Formats: sequence, C-alpha cells, structure tokens
Amino acid sequence: MKLLKFGLSLILLVGLIYLLNTSQSLGTTTLPPLGSFLSPYTGYAQNAERSADLQDQSLCFPALEKPVKIIFDNNLVPHIYAKSMEDALFVQGYTQAQHRLWQIDISTRAAAGRLSEIMGDRMINYDKLQRRKGMVLGAKKNVEIWQQDPDAIHLLQKFVDGINTYIEELAPKNYPIEFKLLDYDPEPYTILKVAFYLKSMEQTLNSR
Repeated sequence: MKLLKFGLSLILLVGLIYLLNTSQSLGTTTLPPLGSFLSPYTGYAQNAERSADLQDQSLCFPALEKPVKIIFDNNLVPHIYAKSMEDALFVQGYTQAQHRLWQIDISTRAAAGRLSEIMGDRMINYDKLQRRKGMVLGAKKNVEIWQQDPDAIHLLQKFVDGINTYIEELAPKNYPIEFKLLDYDPEPYTILKVAFYLKSMEQTLNSR
C-alpha cells in the first residue's frame, strides 16, 4: 500500500510539474507556463514598476564616446543630452527599449507578417494579408535606399545598437510582462526591423 501511495504521489507530482512548466490551451487562448509566470522570482511580480528606471541617469557604455545624460521631466518624458549624434541615437535606442521593448517587437512582427509565430494559427490569415500587401518587400527597399547614404546607415546602426545593448542586459525574469504572457524571448533588433516599424506607421496613418 505504501508503495502504491508513493507511486501515485510521484505521478501527480510529475504531472503537476509538467503542467506548470508548459503552455496550456484554454479554448482559443494559450496560457503561458504558470509555474514561471506565477513564480515570485521570475514571474509577473518582477515587473513591478522600478522607480530607478524613471530617475535621471548618466549612462556610460563602451559604445559611447562620452557619458550621456537622461533627464525626465514632470510628465516622465526622457530628454537626452549627448555630445554627438551617434551617442544620442545609441541612448535613444537604449531608452526606447528600456520602456517600450514589447511595443517595438510586436509592431515590427505585425508589419512583417510574423504574429502567428507567437500567437498561433489564429493569426495566419493576418500574416498572409500583411505579406500580400508587400510589407516585407517595401521594408527591404527602404533599407536598400538607406544603404546608399553611409552617414544615414551609420546613425541607424547606432540606434539599433542601443536597443540590442538593452536586450543583452535583460535576464528572462526582467522581460516585459507581455513576453512572459506570450512565452517568447525578445529578438536582436536590426535595421530591417527599423524599416518594418516605419511600414507599421505608414500603414496606420494611411489605412483609410
């Protein structure tokens, strides 16, 4: 009897561990792995607002020529003070990722027709529509045009480098909560994704 109880307890324990560490479908909704999402060490509790992110900062990175200051006004809008355009754009990318990483990611995915990769089959028709519109081709054409101007592409790369610097600093427990809910990791940013972001804005402003 003791062996039977132990066996049943072990099966229940293994089953519970499996359920808490895998995504589960609930109708048309997919739940994230609840074990990591509810964990006080890695889950949603880690996304409580950190006041340090909204305080004036002086940033120093190997990629910067000089330290850059960020000053938040009364509306919490960041103002960047740098000695060069390269440094300003690097820190703009870093700050934008710090406060809007998921919005950057989801808008470029939506423009590129890649939402089904993280949201499942229900987004396939939307992705197909985006690709039929020529969003991918349009973004690639934008990059080709930018590459004809070495100064412009250099500055764009600085902005991209700033975003990627922030992404590289992030541990999974510090991912924005939307990444945890959808159970995926942020990707490295690229100049092509900047073009997709532009296409997303063009589509929003010209959709009607």
